[in-house]
Amino acid sequence: MEVYSPVLITAQHEYLIAVKGMQLVAEGSQKVRAEMQRLIDSALQRLRNLDMAEIELQRLQREGEIRQYVTLRSKANGVVLEKPSIEGKRFELGEVLYQIADLSHVWVLADVFEQDLGMIHPGQKATIRVDAYPDKVFSGEVAFIYPNVTPETRTAIVRIELPNADRLLKPAMYACVEFTSLHSKDKVLTLPDSAVLDTGTRQLVLVDLGEGRYEPRTIKLGMHADGYAEVLGGLEAGEAVVVKANFLIDAESSLRAALSSFGHGSHALVASEDTKSGKFIKAPSVAHQGEGSIEAIDFAHTTLTLMHGPIASLNWPSMMMDFRVNDSALLYTLKPGQKVIFEITEQSAGEYVIVAIQSVDGNAATSEHGAH
Repeated sequence: MEVYSPVLITAQHEYLIAVKGMQLVAEGSQKVRAEMQRLIDSALQRLRNLDMAEIELQRLQREGEIRQYVTLRSKANGVVLEKPSIEGKRFELGEVLYQIADLSHVWVLADVFEQDLGMIHPGQKATIRVDAYPDKVFSGEVAFIYPNVTPETRTAIVRIELPNADRLLKPAMYACVEFTSLHSKDKVLTLPDSAVLDTGTRQLVLVDLGEGRYEPRTIKLGMHADGYAEVLGGLEAGEAVVVKANFLIDAESSLRAALSSFGHGSHALVASEDTKSGKFIKAPSVAHQGEGSIEAIDFAHTTLTLMHGPIASLNWPSMMMDFRVNDSALLYTLKPGQKVIFEITEQSAGEYVIVAIQSVDGNAATSEHGAH
């Protein structure tokens, strides 16, 4: 664009005056010539600071003539995204006249939940899909992880750079991003997401015991990817589970009913109806004792994560499990890493709750609600 600027005209004048001064002192001392050369260099630098292009500076040096209208040139090739300037407009220092972007390479800014940030790192590969081109998959690379987390969404922004040679990706498009992450070089036990029955507080699977018998079992899950979930505890490699069990989950009540239909032998709750009072009476729950160590304490949800040994009365192997605690006061006497002996009872179908717990050294914590 061509602009008229008194400041640019004055700067050109200053340069030409410095050049003429150098010609006048051509026969002068070296010190005087050096001083005049500094004035010339200073005048040229001022013109550069005013964004006069090098081609315009070369013309000024070659022709020695001042131009009333100076051509301002974009410093990058690209596409004009905004052009608020019009012919005859007056503009001030710092005002945007054109917005030009090189769209041959673009950024994707992805919102990543804070619990997943540990799996993201610069240089990591990512695949991007946009609604405009459902049959295309774009590949990029993580360039930067922003240092702050948005409090409202608990997400951080991850910047992904990718080529856009065909100019298919456009500013302000929405995209879905998948990151390729390997958190361990070792193989892990996994099962399909469809096999997991989620009650909201715990996850279960139906284990095939053979001869048409199935056992609901609480498991602990890790990371999820591509329709599979990592199993951290509760299952062993080679055990068969029902992988199409999610049809049971239309409500928590139907899930509990479905689990109760599998039965738990002598440990199941027995309900009978008192016809005189019209109330249901439940048989006392049987307590089962176990021993293990505390991995984590969740005060908000009143749960303990225990790595426990075999529980013979339930035919449970050693595993890591989350247990709800009947009395939240019990949690405040415990700490992670502590070796404990505990008792659990079946509060509802398939759900066992800690009613008493004590450290191996004998410090007891019991719940009055769990007396048995």
